[in-house]
Amino acid sequence: MKKVISKTWILFLLVGVFFSSCEPSNNGGDQPNTNNDTIPVNGDWVRVYHPSDPDGLHPYATRIAFANYIKENIFMYLCDLNPATNDLEPTLATGPCVISEDGLQYTYEFIDEARWDNGDHITAEDYIFSMKCILNPLGEATHMRNYYADFIEDITIDPNNPKRFTTTIKQPFFLAESAIAVVDITSRNFYDPNHLLDDISIQDFAKDPEALVENENLKKFSEEFSTERVGRDPKMIYGSGPYKVESIATGDKIVLVKKKDWWGEKLRGKAAYFTGYPEKIIYKTITDRSTLPAIARAEEVDVIRDMTPQDFTEAREDTSGYIYKNYNFFTPPSYAFIYLGFNARPPAGRPAKLGDKRVRKAIAHLVDIDRIINNVYAGYGVPQVGPISFMNKNEYNSDMKPVDFNPERSKELLDEAGWIDTDGNGIRDKVLKGKKEQLSLEIIIS
Repeated sequence: MKKVISKTWILFLLVGVFFSSCEPSNNGGDQPNTNNDTIPVNGDWVRVYHPSDPDGLHPYATRIAFANYIKENIFMYLCDLNPATNDLEPTLATGPCVISEDGLQYTYEFIDEARWDNGDHITAEDYIFSMKCILNPLGEATHMRNYYADFIEDITIDPNNPKRFTTTIKQPFFLAESAIAVVDITSRNFYDPNHLLDDISIQDFAKDPEALVENENLKKFSEEFSTERVGRDPKMIYGSGPYKVESIATGDKIVLVKKKDWWGEKLRGKAAYFTGYPEKIIYKTITDRSTLPAIARAEEVDVIRDMTPQDFTEAREDTSGYIYKNYNFFTPPSYAFIYLGFNARPPAGRPAKLGDKRVRKAIAHLVDIDRIINNVYAGYGVPQVGPISFMNKNEYNSDMKPVDFNPERSKELLDEAGWIDTDGNGIRDKVLKGKKEQLSLEIIIS
């Protein structure tokens, strides 16, 4: 099958690239045989470029985006985004959630076909267990815990249907539906065989998590559910998705193999998630992006994300080149963005130079977004207002426009805010809390 080079448009400023292809293999090694068909078939292998090793494959402790790309083939959600429509579509759920009139209760039901690898049904108990893992104050999901703790109040199971449950939230939240649906579902019986969390309710976690830190059962469970044990041992990475981890080689590759007789095969066509072909997916770690064109020409990988915009453009425009002739090129949008964030409330003892919104807007007027997109990202970017993707047409406010590049307006705003160069050294200054402060800022790049 002809390989694919794809350049993802990342909202606001960022852009990524990936190549992809499917090739069958029966040689037992890491080098699939060549298949020139244009339609993927069962048995193909795919080798995917990754820029670094993931921080494990723990369902809730992982923070690196590339790790999530791998995890999505192992763990499943109630609903997942359809890549063609960008809408949530049911996968483990029987259908869209039923929302109460006051917007505080969301009811889902698991499909009857959904199974764990041992044949057990996936039930509401598994969802509750998964949420307990996230809310656990001794757990490693700190980046998720605060988010969910702010709005989850309780989860109850239908007494007449173990697959049906209702999540109650503390106050209406416009992202509640996706937040509740897009959670890695993990097996309660596999990860908590001794049922250490059974006596701790969702309400206990939601109302006063700090009161639980001395709970002996929670301590024991948290030790057993650590990244070292769960995130790096293939035997402990256990999901309901089509793939399982065959091997993890730090600095080299992670290999996923498709499960035999996976329950989801019967639902092919029901949702995009159930349309999977490769027998194996090999994620190869390549830390030097400058080598990607050579690696593509050598056909060492089939899928590449985040090639530099310049390399991508050069390969796509070189119509006589090997990469152009052997790869397909795409530029799909991506749910990611680059932004400039302001710390308006610095730690105690440091002046709040950015506390005045006129200063923040003045800085925004000095950022030439179009120039950055064109010069740094070779045009593969879209200016955007806020973190809501323009692809979410029902939520994105297309009437709002990005702050324009306008140095003169920036000067006016700084003057209005009282930041003026009083000593002629070329740096604006202002007296804050009795002390003269220069408008110099520390910038941290992540």
